[in-house]
Amino acid sequence: IMIGLLPRSYPFYASFLIERKQYALWADLQLYMATPPWETDVEILRKVEMEDPYLLLPLYHQAVERCMLQKNRDSYKAAVQGLAYLRTMYERLNQSRRWNLYLTHIMRKYARLRSLRKELEGLAL
Repeated sequence: IMIGLLPRSYPFYASFLIERKQYALWADLQLYMATPPWETDVEILRKVEMEDPYLLLPLYHQAVERCMLQKNRDSYKAAVQGLAYLRTMYERLNQSRRWNLYLTHIMRKYARLRSLRKELEGLAL
């Protein structure tokens, strides 16, 4: 019933999935609703990360991408914060090479965005 009532049932369905420890479905719901991870309760993110940290990677990747497409300074700052979290996650998962490839891709794709480059330099990625 809750699925049929989406998007209005989103908060109830998300809570239901967390209570049932159905973290993969929860992550899919977050992707579907395009909810940035930084708008999600930190405790929920910790639970998901403890269970399966790989579930959070697509959430952050898509949120970062959406921020960059908005093309304004505030969204670039949010994107860089998301990138900082991704860097930490990749390091924890011992996938630094994959992180470096992703960062190289981002830098090439958005090479013309001077404001984004400045934000990235400030964070020292």
